[in-house]
Amino acid sequence: MKRIILIAMLLITAAMMVFAGGSKEAAAETDGKTELVFWTRINDTFEEEIAAFEAAHPDVDVTRVGVGSDYDDLTTKYIASAVSGELPHVGLVSQRYGIPQLYDAGVLVPVDELMTEEEMNDVLDAYWGRYTYKERKVALPFQVSMPMLYVNLDLFNEYGVEIPRTWEEVIEAAHKLTIDTDGDGVTDIYGFNIPSDAPWYLNGMFKAAGADVIRSEKDVNFNQEEVVAVLETIQDLTADGCMPSNQHSSAKDDFKNGSVAMILNSCAGNGSIAKGVGDKFEYAMVTFPSINGNIYAPLGGNGLGVFKSNPEMEALAWEFVQFMTSTEAYSGFSMNKGYMPITKSSMEEDVVKARINDPFWAETYAQVSHLYGQPINPVDATIWNSINDILSIIEADSEADVAALVADTQSEIEDFLAEY
Repeated sequence: MKRIILIAMLLITAAMMVFAGGSKEAAAETDGKTELVFWTRINDTFEEEIAAFEAAHPDVDVTRVGVGSDYDDLTTKYIASAVSGELPHVGLVSQRYGIPQLYDAGVLVPVDELMTEEEMNDVLDAYWGRYTYKERKVALPFQVSMPMLYVNLDLFNEYGVEIPRTWEEVIEAAHKLTIDTDGDGVTDIYGFNIPSDAPWYLNGMFKAAGADVIRSEKDVNFNQEEVVAVLETIQDLTADGCMPSNQHSSAKDDFKNGSVAMILNSCAGNGSIAKGVGDKFEYAMVTFPSINGNIYAPLGGNGLGVFKSNPEMEALAWEFVQFMTSTEAYSGFSMNKGYMPITKSSMEEDVVKARINDPFWAETYAQVSHLYGQPINPVDATIWNSINDILSIIEADSEADVAALVADTQSEIEDFLAEY
């Protein structure tokens, strides 16, 4: 299925480059107001943010359209709609993939055309990595997240285990905290697991181990011994019974109910974790584990893209983007959801400094200096899906040849790039 989708994306991209489609050429009028169409995922309501923007712009009506349940659905809809010319004026764009295809199709307005040099320099440097393509800043980082290691403090304290800081220490702690609580021979608590967005975390671990997977638009090298080594540790953790096999979709719930001692998860997922854990146990978010002394916490979350229409609507869309990414909006909305500020100036605001000095959040904000904005590439989706395919195989089969699977992925990457 993934290959069919990717081939379809390529065909649509090629068609778009000929079609020269775009978003709505003219603004619709609703009750005498200018309509600004904003696409998000279904669950991203942004009700408060939109209400605040409309209050400051009484002549504008922001129409939010929920498109799909995740970034995959949203990206697919963007690409399909580009052919018909029915794109929004502004929309969430996933840092994971899709941006190169949309930019190559000519439907995105590079934000470096809309920003002053001072504004571009104010954005935290690492954030641009996932939104720069062909030397253009294509979209603006918005809801920025980082992976953290969530640990069940009650279990660590009960069994006298030190909080891990390195990947080697995570593996050691996972063995110590894999527990058969009632002595019936069945594991009741697993030491470690990774949620279903596992490729996000693993890309940071590959980099920390010494593998630069994406080097340029045409130079992508997944077939590296460091990639194999990281994946083999996952295979070993599963084989040793310290990590449940192919149970990534339930990892967060398993942590919340106390049946997994550690998980990697987004800092923006803390609200859900806190609600699920309740008063069952104490937990903490600690720094993404290092490898060989290196910490590369991969940038996550989403950005905001302005779609081509006409100068007036593009200017209005950019004004909306500026509001949504402002310090005022961040401190009022995004910070409470666990997202990170995007600008250097925001980090100096009192409300952000208070969060920085909060013991629970201190390690998260300190980790900003270790953020890794992996370069984006049209082959991102292939890499992401292939990592998930490899995990499903090696977690089910402790004898699976990881090196061969990695080499196969490299061949698929090269085929993709040759045809793109």
